[in-house]
Amino acid sequence: MANCKDKYKELIINSWGWLLCCFIISTLFVLFFSYSTSPLYKDFYGYDSACYITFGKMWYSGKIPYVEFFDHKGPWIFFVNMLGFLISGGSKYGICFLQIIFMTASLAGVYNISQLFEDNRKYAVLITVITILLMKINYINGDTVEEFCMPFINWSVYGLVKYYKNESEEKSHPYGWAILYGITIGICSLSRLTNIAQIIGLIFVVFMTLILGKNFKNLIQNLVAGVVGILAVWVPFSVYFAYHKAFGEFIYGTFTHNYLYTETLTNWFPSWGSNGVITFINSYIAYYCIWGIVLVTYVNKRYGMCIAFAITGLLEAYVFNLGDLYNQYPFICMVNIPIFLGMLKKWTEKEDYFKFLVAVLSVVWIGHYFIANIIPSTSSAVDMRFYREQHIARDYESVIASIPADELDSFVAYGGYKIDDVYMVTNTIPDYKYCLFEQWFSQASDKVTTEIREEYGTLKAKWIMTEGNYDTVRDILEANYEVYNQNDTGYTMWRRK
Repeated sequence: MANCKDKYKELIINSWGWLLCCFIISTLFVLFFSYSTSPLYKDFYGYDSACYITFGKMWYSGKIPYVEFFDHKGPWIFFVNMLGFLISGGSKYGICFLQIIFMTASLAGVYNISQLFEDNRKYAVLITVITILLMKINYINGDTVEEFCMPFINWSVYGLVKYYKNESEEKSHPYGWAILYGITIGICSLSRLTNIAQIIGLIFVVFMTLILGKNFKNLIQNLVAGVVGILAVWVPFSVYFAYHKAFGEFIYGTFTHNYLYTETLTNWFPSWGSNGVITFINSYIAYYCIWGIVLVTYVNKRYGMCIAFAITGLLEAYVFNLGDLYNQYPFICMVNIPIFLGMLKKWTEKEDYFKFLVAVLSVVWIGHYFIANIIPSTSSAVDMRFYREQHIARDYESVIASIPADELDSFVAYGGYKIDDVYMVTNTIPDYKYCLFEQWFSQASDKVTTEIREEYGTLKAKWIMTEGNYDTVRDILEANYEVYNQNDTGYTMWRRK
């Protein structure tokens, strides 16, 4: 009996021990580094994440996205944040719980990709830890758009890499995986469409291989499966918005306004200059790894895989250089790290001085990056941990204090990223569709400009706080409101006359 129990215990450990490791790693990582949602950082909400938390709370309270609050992201990030509030009864800590689940699924993908190159559990766990720590700088404050796409991206890449590693033997592509690819494309399109950059090149080469091999039956099977996956994501959201007579607004906020916004963007280099180059070098290691993969696959004469990753690398280069240089963007490239490290490990085992030298130099480079970025990132966690204890006042808090407590429900803020967290700090839900980034949104669309002016022209809010440029509504404020309070950091509180 004892021997039977030992065998059963060993079976459980062998079957599920790796998943438990991923869960533990994810729990520690999210708790320590998701400054915006972790219980360790009670009075901090991040910047972009503060916006997602706010809109998630508004959806949880019954407001309809794109009708009663607006942002030019797809609904997926707001939906996940709304679920977080739902499962925790109105607390942001439910979001933290969901982050742990999503991160566990993401790292499970990394673990399994690692095992494609070395069937060794300890090696796979080590690579998983290295990968997530290297991605710390791209995690910023946690609760990012990319974070909730990663399980789908990582497992899609696992299926694709598994196929490419056996491409000489595989005449067909298993169409079951294409369902996941479709789901991934659906999720990414409902968050930030450019997040599909990590998989679209890999999928394209699979389809081209099937076409060139005249395997049209399998091609059609994969196309149909992919469409099924996309519809599995799109249909529920489409039905929801159609039911609320908001399908047009949903499409506009998710796609149309994003396209108009993209038209206003310029490459980051002219405005960022040398600082941008340094940021690109320091923060985009996961992207660089893709070119290491291209080099290794080319030398190894794995041309299908080489072309697939080269297309992916070029597409990501376009995406990352389209507008501003944000640290969170290369989070979608996480899977490049275990793939590159797995290939390097194989090279260190060969009696080839060139391959060995490339492998050693790459490890040194990654080690330098690890030290140069992880230590400062970890120290910032200490600052965030004591954000509340140090009683660091936000610049706008002195003007917010002007509002009587019983009138906070008649308040809206007009400004940018500096006031992302204002509604969480004041524990209010604004009665305005355009309640954050108004000036920014208006610069991309005449439609939005008109709607903002119409909404602010209703004078619903007794109190309006402005930060930065407010030219779109300047005449409305000056005609109908008076300056009640302002400070020397650029915040003004207006009270309705």
